[in-house]
Amino acid sequence: NINSDRLRTALGPLAACNVTPGCVPFNLFGGEGSITQPMMDYVTFVQRDSSEQKVVDLTANMSGSLLELPGGPLGLAAGVEYRDLKGRFDPDPIVAAGFSSDIPALPTSGSYNVKEAYAELSAPLLAEQPFADLLELTGAVRFSDYSRGIGSTTTLKAGLNWKPIEDLRLRGSWAEGFRAPQIGELFGTQTRFDEVLDDPCSSHPGNLAPRRFANDAEVRAACIAAGVPANGSYQQANAQISVSTGGNEDLQPETSKSWVLGGVYSPSWLPRFSIEANWYKIKVDGAIQAIPRATTVLNCLLTTDPATCGLVTRVNGELIEVQGFLQNIAAIKTKGIDLNLAYRFPETRVGTFNFTWNNTFLRNYDVI
Repeated sequence: NINSDRLRTALGPLAACNVTPGCVPFNLFGGEGSITQPMMDYVTFVQRDSSEQKVVDLTANMSGSLLELPGGPLGLAAGVEYRDLKGRFDPDPIVAAGFSSDIPALPTSGSYNVKEAYAELSAPLLAEQPFADLLELTGAVRFSDYSRGIGSTTTLKAGLNWKPIEDLRLRGSWAEGFRAPQIGELFGTQTRFDEVLDDPCSSHPGNLAPRRFANDAEVRAACIAAGVPANGSYQQANAQISVSTGGNEDLQPETSKSWVLGGVYSPSWLPRFSIEANWYKIKVDGAIQAIPRATTVLNCLLTTDPATCGLVTRVNGELIEVQGFLQNIAAIKTKGIDLNLAYRFPETRVGTFNFTWNNTFLRNYDVI
């Protein structure tokens, strides 16, 4: 990699290089062969980054039957678990100082632990009865206690399996979800990348921002208030805008609720064939992600909210930088249908051949 601090010294002035131990003046303009190996040796370095992740996981569980129900044994599984998670990242000191040609990176480390207990129940209420070849209830509960202020939570799950006839299985489930922030999401240090982003205030040809200076009076007025020339002469100098990103130790867990309804039909009159369909609906509250930078820029213009505009840097009206750190957004909602067909051909002398056709139909995926 290139050590930009040393390159700066080697490029001059010459007096500064002469008084710097080991410095070899760098000749960019001497023609072919003017850059010698000693010059390269002084301004380059071998980059060595180091990272480590550790997980200690202790579990204990048991399972068995409690009693006999009309459809079979009442099954129970229960257990406890302890997890300790640690992570660190140590970039090369030259990178951490900001002197490499790579994106700057800083060292970071963090840890947390979680204690959990769970129980799962399977209750076959009926079996081999008219309109109830199988009727089964399932349930689960999990208690989780996290360190670092994440807190504790209890999540539940309930499900129903029903086979009115041997060929058809219908099922439904409802479940709560809980996801604590990961080590990197909590402790990742600030870094930067360049994103192709159309500034709504820019009048450059091909601007794809849905609401922009040229087509929206409200945006135009907001841009002028932000320092953009009223005559529409401002055109962003670079399609790539600097974006700062990183973790956030104030992140809270995601929670979710999901519903699934579906079934599998395996007709006895067509052996080895099955068709499976499932409808799902999922909502994640407090989802962990960065707000899209284009949304941040537009919201700053239209609302002048100090918290939002604190993430946007403009100099004389020109968009320079946007911050996109992880946070808990409002929600993600999605629903759709999965449809799968499968057929297993009769066994042949060379083996068994299978045909599968898997489809998913996404109805919506809304980020709020």
